[in-house]
Amino acid sequence: MYRVIASVLLLCALTALRGPPGYCAEKSASARVGGEVSAGKWKALRLRNLPQAARLAVEVTTSIEVGVLLMDQRAYRRLPATEEALFQGRTGDHITFSIIVPHSGNYYVVIDNRDGKTSSKFTIAVRAAAGTAQQGLTDVDQELARLSDTLGKAFIFDSLTIRAAKCGTANAFSGAKGVVICAEYAQKLLDTLDNKKKAADALMFILLHEVGHVLMRQWDYPFYNNEEVADEFATVLMVMFGQEDRARAQAEYFAALPTSTELEHKLAKDDRHPLSVQRARNILRWVDDPQLVRKWQPVLVPHMQTAFLKRLQQRPTAWTSQALVKQELATRSK
Repeated sequence: MYRVIASVLLLCALTALRGPPGYCAEKSASARVGGEVSAGKWKALRLRNLPQAARLAVEVTTSIEVGVLLMDQRAYRRLPATEEALFQGRTGDHITFSIIVPHSGNYYVVIDNRDGKTSSKFTIAVRAAAGTAQQGLTDVDQELARLSDTLGKAFIFDSLTIRAAKCGTANAFSGAKGVVICAEYAQKLLDTLDNKKKAADALMFILLHEVGHVLMRQWDYPFYNNEEVADEFATVLMVMFGQEDRARAQAEYFAALPTSTELEHKLAKDDRHPLSVQRARNILRWVDDPQLVRKWQPVLVPHMQTAFLKRLQQRPTAWTSQALVKQELATRSK
């Protein structure tokens, strides 16, 4: 299942990145506004009455580095909390992204200068097109919904949305209830690994890394925001489901990234990720650790679906902790 989903995701994301025509633009609207946001403040552009399934394209230009967010009305009312943003990025110059509108209503493009020490000028250009969404991203969203459903058969968690989008940057990120994988990240994987299968494998790893952040946060684990823990979580899931080769593909990708460029980036920004070369070593060490998944069972078993626990009890795997499974099932039967 995971291999099929990742392959379709890679194909559709790259198709979307190239930007073929695929949506009806009979009903469309565009706007461009400029302004200035003071240091320590944010400003927002309200987009009124966007219809469900419309494609929204946003382009933001700024004079200094600021945060850029896209939020529905419910999330906007929760500012300064930003966990439920549909898109969240940073730019010191120019950023573009697009999404498929998940439900009808008002949306907000937020220029966040709360961390800034000087004011920033900005320009926001938006275009909304009603009609059938761009087919590439629509197809991949359906495949990602299947991934969420697959995880839901093994684990208990609140609603989890996994979406693809054109972000203007090679990235993947998560919020309180969802994950966004950028089409540009899929392209970077393919360019670096020069192998479609390995790129799809690595893409699945980074998806599970972001899913790990979401699930561990929902499960109230204090280490949910630790990037190294999220890497280990993704490795654990891949080993559990017999996908070790996919974790190795991600390690190969990390090992191929230039360390000098990363060091410059870390000096310029607060990046909590370990250096990619260290992430590669960690993944390979974890994959070869026969006790890896068993060590994670106290974290995972309390959040496994009852039907999944019963299958593990009847047909235990090499990593199954039968004592923990039995104890959890006994607790739930009371």
